[in-house]
Amino acid sequence: MTNWCLVNQLQSSISMGKTLKTRRVYYIVITITVLPLQLNTHPLLASPYSVVVRATQAPRAGPCKVMYLLVYYIMPSDDPTENLQELSDHIFRYFKTHNVQHHYKYLNKLTMISKNDGYPKLRGKAAEVKSLGPALLSAWQEWQNPSLNVHKKIGIMLKLNVQMEAIIDEHKDAFSLPAEAAATFREAGFSMFQVQNNVAKHYLGDAEAKLFCITTKSHMVMHVIDFAEHINPRLVWCFTGEDLMQHQRPLAQASSKGNKPDSAMLKLAIKNKYAAHFRCAADED
Repeated sequence: MTNWCLVNQLQSSISMGKTLKTRRVYYIVITITVLPLQLNTHPLLASPYSVVVRATQAPRAGPCKVMYLLVYYIMPSDDPTENLQELSDHIFRYFKTHNVQHHYKYLNKLTMISKNDGYPKLRGKAAEVKSLGPALLSAWQEWQNPSLNVHKKIGIMLKLNVQMEAIIDEHKDAFSLPAEAAATFREAGFSMFQVQNNVAKHYLGDAEAKLFCITTKSHMVMHVIDFAEHINPRLVWCFTGEDLMQHQRPLAQASSKGNKPDSAMLKLAIKNKYAAHFRCAADED
């Protein structure tokens, strides 16, 4: 059910890591590898990876940043509220036409995309955010300025994001992506982040339009992309684990007491392995 041989090999590999930087990749792999094969039917430890970093909410190209850019800088009205209402109407028409499930009920309040400090963040549930990709691409194609280089790059970024979501949905029941799909997924993901990095540099000098940041989460998502041939990104994103963090916190706290960070992560991985084993065994009985 779970590849315990691989888990044990990874545990040995952690001990062999010469530096903390070298070991971090092993931490990611070992923590996600302890998951049961059928994640949806064994949800006790649905997302141990989210203890390491809540990064893998499906790879996406900053939907809030794109919406913020449209509403405050690109769309025709001088009133952001009117622009947001028009954008919301466009998105909901797309939802209805394409029969999108689990979407937002409303998107007409500026507080949902405004920023109090730093970069804008989109409010909403994870599944609601996930449904935005294709609709937002459609909206961007409607209002972008095709003669601007940076707008073309944002369009490419959104297209790559949609392509990645489609690959994940197509193989949602697989433990790992087939080799060809994994290669396409990797190429799309790395290209998307490369374009995003380029777009982020474009807006870096503009203090008012603080958009498209590259964070540690982006780096971690690239690791998940890189391992897609060995474990499906659906098994390491934190959608399914967000409501189960209460099960993770006690394990993390118990593993951290009296241990250094590297030892704590190894201990957490071992505890996750045994917890998953007991849960799977109980369900089989």
